[in-house]
Amino acid sequence: RLRAPELDALRQLRARWRAWAARCAEALEDRDPVPRPGVDQAALQALLREYDESVPVKDPGAHRLRRAVARLEWRRTAAALTADGDPAPLEKAAAAAKAARKLDIVACTPEAEELVALVSRAEAVEHRARSALAQRATLAFAKRVVADAKAIPLALEDAPRLAAAVDAAVDVGARATAALTTEGRQTTGDLAAQ
Repeated sequence: RLRAPELDALRQLRARWRAWAARCAEALEDRDPVPRPGVDQAALQALLREYDESVPVKDPGAHRLRRAVARLEWRRTAAALTADGDPAPLEKAAAAAKAARKLDIVACTPEAEELVALVSRAEAVEHRARSALAQRATLAFAKRVVADAKAIPLALEDAPRLAAAVDAAVDVGARATAALTTEGRQTTGDLAAQ
């Protein structure tokens, strides 16, 4: 039997790669870039370091492993959006939703799926609020937009401005109604003083 150092090195490389691939398969769920229960981010990063340093073979498991680490980092970042108890600004939530889509983790991460849907709803409400402000929408339409905005747990920009305009319109309407009722007759001087 012939012995060649290159062949021995190749066999060792193949054995290292197979052992790494087996550990990688044990660490991740079968199809998604999701760690199996009990596998933390440090273990995934150690596997990636080992791959980068000692497995010179291109393996699809490394890509899944990188996505799993990115997914865990994304989850930590997304959780920090509301960690202080205040609603997250729409801008930051939209950036996190964009990152989830870029990482291709929306389908395998329920929080990402929920955030993407929430951001979509919030952006639609903000668009409707901007339109209502710009086009002087009816009070009924503006009230519906404000009610929709209150159901969104994010800090919006245009919807609060619309809510202030609705409150002012309601106040003016109430004062005008009071001025026009027979019991609450006021002079134009009284109205101007208010």
